[in-house]
Amino acid sequence: MISEIVIPIVIAFIMISILSRRINPYIVGFCGAVLVGLSLAFFDGISFSQLADLIMGKDSYGNLHTVLFIFALLIIITIAEDAGVFNYVAFKLVKRFGYDSFSLLYILCIITFVFSGFLSNILSIFLIIPVTVRICRLIRLNPIPYILAESIIVNLGGLLFVISSIPNILINQAIGWNFFTYFFDVGFFSIILLLITLIYLKVYFNDLKRSNLDIMNIIRNYNAWIFVKNRRTFYKSLIILITTLSLIIILPLILDISIDIIALTGAMTLLLITINRDYKDLWSKLNVNSVLYLFCILFISEALIFSGLLHGLAAGFQSIFAGNFLLMSIATLWLSSMLSTVVNNAPVSNILISVIKNFSITPNVKTLYSAVSIGTLLGENFSPMGDNLNLITITRDYGYSLDYSDFLRISFIITLIQLFASTIFFFMKIHIILMAFGFIILILITLLIHKSRDLPRILANIEKEIRNQRQIIFKLMENPKKIANYYKNYFLKGSIYLRNSLMKKESKKQIPA
Repeated sequence: MISEIVIPIVIAFIMISILSRRINPYIVGFCGAVLVGLSLAFFDGISFSQLADLIMGKDSYGNLHTVLFIFALLIIITIAEDAGVFNYVAFKLVKRFGYDSFSLLYILCIITFVFSGFLSNILSIFLIIPVTVRICRLIRLNPIPYILAESIIVNLGGLLFVISSIPNILINQAIGWNFFTYFFDVGFFSIILLLITLIYLKVYFNDLKRSNLDIMNIIRNYNAWIFVKNRRTFYKSLIILITTLSLIIILPLILDISIDIIALTGAMTLLLITINRDYKDLWSKLNVNSVLYLFCILFISEALIFSGLLHGLAAGFQSIFAGNFLLMSIATLWLSSMLSTVVNNAPVSNILISVIKNFSITPNVKTLYSAVSIGTLLGENFSPMGDNLNLITITRDYGYSLDYSDFLRISFIITLIQLFASTIFFFMKIHIILMAFGFIILILITLLIHKSRDLPRILANIEKEIRNQRQIIFKLMENPKKIANYYKNYFLKGSIYLRNSLMKKESKKQIPA
């Protein structure tokens, strides 16, 4: 099949374009989807109905259900955000708890975690950044440290519930994960990771600028209703939002109904009862580009599954671990996190779900899906795609400079810590006897982070080295011929240094006692 060559090339090109930042990723995603579709239709000769199945999602139209759910929630949240619901809630909390910089950091992180848990990690980005920027401008603080902290927390919130992130929604579409079953399988662990991460952030931002007490006193005198344009729309949006989220949790336990139908019903109801709104203005505020980009990426991942390239991967993966379920779960965790570093977590989830379905194992298979959920979301902290891409774009729209290297500085160490903690979690999950031992190790990890005074210095050295290597790579990419000369000089200097060291040792031996 020609598509076996075309699809990996398209995925690689999308990744390179995002890293280079020279081409709009949404355009690249759309063009890549069109190219894959043409390749399947004209070179591989698949029928129109097969192509439609791939676009909508072969597994009961899973892609369509996922995109409709995200789009429906996006409508509700856009109207609620425009009505001032989230600004009101966030401002009330900051007035209560934001008396200094670290308290503000913690409360914004907790708000991000809760928003991400209930409203999905993608949508919470569009809510929390405007709130953060507005608050920091009021109290004359640089919002970048707070935004960077939120970028780490948002993916932890994506682990909280089965509706909190695209990987979870895709897994739910594939295996029908119950809301409460998921929470007790995976969701509660995100709270443990949140506590570890907050301690890390306290150490990392140990020199965070303190807020001005006079300005904080002024903020306490502000009325939170200044963020609300229309109180009637405010109450309508709040009621529909709470009702929709409650029904998403409760109804699937009682009826055989898809969560996207519930979300669409809530969105249409809110549109009808706020009929006096300017819908052109609403459409301009909806981030439709992200929804279309998600649709295109999911189609490309479905095409990759259809091409058959993954069947060999599934067989090889299972043969390597030879039925060792613990090692297989841990390998799935780390593999999914590494893949999410170079590819968006939506296609990675889709691909790994297909791989797991090809495994010839039945006991505790949900543990593997748990590993996919945790790995894809934590691995995204290494990636310039997904939430980080949206976060960079929104932050720049507010006039602040933010780059992928800024994320990597803060996310590299904590993501590794989170992955090691998750590895311990799977040891505890599969071997109950190790549960107490695992809890002790998690506590030790937390204490080490809290007590580590050298951590800021270590992180500063890592940051410096990353910047140096990044500058070297970009310079070499401008002229490929320089690559050979660079490595030639690199090894030449190394050999000269080694030779001089040996000569010094020999000369010392020859000196008479």
